[in-house]
Amino acid sequence: MTNTAGAETDPKWAPDGTQIAFRYNDGGGDAVWIIDADGATRTRVTTVAPSTDPDWSPTLPPDGITRELADTWILVSSMAAGNWDIFAVGPDGSEAIQLTSDPASDNGAAWSPDRSQVAFHSNRDGDSDSYVMNADGSDIQALTSNNV
Repeated sequence: MTNTAGAETDPKWAPDGTQIAFRYNDGGGDAVWIIDADGATRTRVTTVAPSTDPDWSPTLPPDGITRELADTWILVSSMAAGNWDIFAVGPDGSEAIQLTSDPASDNGAAWSPDRSQVAFHSNRDGDSDSYVMNADGSDIQALTSNNV
């Protein structure tokens, strides 16, 4: 579908099957892009590198978060705030909402099927553990505890 010199990884289908989000490194750092399923249109979603781990929302935006430009969100891990945090962005790259803000590395986020929560991993307690939070970034709770 693409003909580029950079590495393209982590493809994720949009819920409606019309687009694919993926990580692309053109030599300037990883960024999240989307491409139409037929390869016709390619759009950069994140403007700050590095940004990785795209994951589409399964349905409409979470309750309490309104968005008029699109009916889907993409979760990304990004260093936009100076360290790895989780953001929700629209497929056009606008309206980025920071969901985590911690000095630790938060990444690898995935939506719950009903889009009410986000699972992710973090080293905020000193080792790598799994966490869950509400879709608006509130009520972060550890699911695992790796006492190393």
